[in-house]
Order: sequence, then C-alpha cells, then structure tokens
Amino acid sequence: MTGRFGWLTVCLVAGTAVTMLLIGLAFLPVSDWEAFVPAAVLGGAALVLLAATAVEVMGRLLAQPLRRMVRSIDAGAVGHATLGEFAQQAPTEVAPLLYSLQRVQAGLRGALEQLERDRGQMAALFEHLADGVLVLDPDDRIVLSNPAARRLLGQPLAGGHTLAEAVRDVELVEVVRAAPPGESPPSD
Repeated sequence: MTGRFGWLTVCLVAGTAVTMLLIGLAFLPVSDWEAFVPAAVLGGAALVLLAATAVEVMGRLLAQPLRRMVRSIDAGAVGHATLGEFAQQAPTEVAPLLYSLQRVQAGLRGALEQLERDRGQMAALFEHLADGVLVLDPDDRIVLSNPAARRLLGQPLAGGHTLAEAVRDVELVEVVRAAPPGESPPSD
C-alpha cells in the first residue's frame, strides 16, 4: 500500500513539474527557451527525485512499527505493554489503530481469564457432584462421566462406550434416546 501511494505521489510531482514547464514556456519568448528548458528539466527531475526519496523514507517510517509488530505477533511475544510501546513509536496515523488493538487485546485477555476460571469451577462441580452425570455424543457414545456416575454404574466408564454398553438398562436407554437433542431426560 505504501509503495503504491509513494509511486502515485512521484507521478503527481512529475506531472506537476511537466505542467509547470509547459506553463513557463507560454510566458517566455522563444529565444529564451534554450536556456529555460534545460534548467526547468533539471529542476523538475531534482524535484521528482526528492519526492521519491521523501516518499520512500516516509513509507519505511510508517511501515517499520507495523513490521516489528507483525514479527512480534508471529513470535508470540506481544504482551499488554508491547502494543503500547508500538503505539508510542508509531506515526500518528497508525497510533490510534495500535491503541485500539491494545484495548481489544486487554478485553480478550480478560475474557480468556474469565473462561479459564469458569472452566475450573465447572470441572470442580462436575467432579464433586453427588448425582451421576454422563455426557453423550449424538451417537450415544459416552464422552464424559463424573465419579458419581462411575460409582452408580459400578464400573469404569471409558470414553467411546455406548450408553447401552455402560448402563445395560433398556428402559433407561430408551428414555435417553427419547429426549430431544441438547436436553436432559427427565430425572426421578
């Protein structure tokens, strides 16, 4: 993007230089053209080179913090403070984007931490629940069971066994199969 913008700017400066040359020729007598044209061409070429150099330098300055940030992200080294550091070093056009990314990253970290806490609480509840719980996949295979379910059924419940293999109670299997997907069968 920066390269395209740079070359567009260089073409704009070159077009402006050619236009200035043609406008200048309209106000000069023909006898002065021999001295004016070479000087104007050299001046225009110098302006084009100066514009190209300025665009290249500005493009690198603009892209440098973004490239560093991409390398850090690829290396997994972006922390809360890192985005702030990038934003402080970034050109003013990029800094608001980096500050926004920092806020989003902080929100995502908070949400991830909350999910981890919730997962830990749910795992503890599941393990210590007095009632037996079996989690089945759509094919009635046991995906997860808690210790109470293993105690109630009197056997270790390895994942992959079907409900019918584990329970050996036809009536209970039929009640579970009759329950709509995503709902628990009625408990007694």
